[in-house]
Amino acid sequence: MTPEKEKNRTLDLKEIRSQELRIATATLYQGNVIAFRFMDDVVLQVEDVIELSQTNVAMTGDNPYFTIVVTGQRQDITQEAREYDFYKELGRKPTCVAEAVIVHDLPTRIVVDFYYKLRRFPYPAKVFANEEQALEWFRTINPNL
Repeated sequence: MTPEKEKNRTLDLKEIRSQELRIATATLYQGNVIAFRFMDDVVLQVEDVIELSQTNVAMTGDNPYFTIVVTGQRQDITQEAREYDFYKELGRKPTCVAEAVIVHDLPTRIVVDFYYKLRRFPYPAKVFANEEQALEWFRTINPNL
């Protein structure tokens, strides 16, 4: 994890479990908040989206959850990965309550903005500078976090 990411890792929730993936670390916190912290210089492939989705399902089950995505520096996503519908492919209905994306650089911000314009999800998603701001936003949705 880069020093910048470590500095922005300020969740005041109890960690339940963590798992290292090929391109990210997935951490589940109390309140069913799952954080995916990506490595730097990553280009997401379909295989990565599948691994992330399967990990998400394994950690959160069928329960409603909040997602924090902490992007790495210089992150990109292939067209195939952008278009991959993990809900349809996994035969699941979305149970995500809200998604917060933490962005550290302008090029990644452009990619994230483009992704959310192309893909419409049935839950709100916002971009933040750090995890603390994301958690504050989640607490406006669910004060019990």
